[in-house]
Amino acid sequence: MDKERRKKEKELYLKECVEMIKKIPLEQEKKRELAAKAKILAELVYEEEIIEKMFAEVMKMLNLEKSATFRRLIEEGRKEGKKEGEKEGRLAVAKELLKRGMNIDEIVEITKLPKEEVKKLLN
Repeated sequence: MDKERRKKEKELYLKECVEMIKKIPLEQEKKRELAAKAKILAELVYEEEIIEKMFAEVMKMLNLEKSATFRRLIEEGRKEGKKEGEKEGRLAVAKELLKRGMNIDEIVEITKLPKEEVKKLLN
């Protein structure tokens, strides 16, 4: 904790610390542990009411991630993102094939993209 910033920025500094805990790339159990330790340390400096207000959101978020529904939605989002990435890859291949003069029907067959999408790439 940066004492000077903490004295100057007060609650804003604590809020920034809490946000950093939420964003840190650690597994959830480690984040929960880190948040609990940070909360204990913050209690040495800040009023309890302020600490509860600041840490309530991060604790809810960390507990939410234990939920089966939440985990399922995240997994579905990852799969959808992967599909979008695959489509972008196929579009890039189609563009390159068009540049090389391959006909649209062959590109559709190779990339499995709809013919209309390949035609849009001509523009």
